Amino acid sequence: MKTIGDWVFVEINETVTKSGISIKNDGVGVVKHCSDSELNNKSVLFDWSNKYKEYDGLLIMKKENIIAVIK
Repeated sequence: MKTIGDWVFVEINETVTKSGISIKNDGVGVVKHCSDSELNNKSVLFDWSNKYKEYDGLLIMKKENIIAVIK
């Protein structure tokens, strides 16, 4: 699956706290596909205040919602 235009697919990581609480998202994820190939497979911080569509475990967002590349 590939994005078109300024859309980005981001895979979010699910973490479990010491107390067993599952946190699905904290605004950090891995870009699985973006037309700007330098972002592909990079960990990114994104604006979590927006509501995003989800498909097949991936968040679908505009590139402008990515705040920073973490690594």
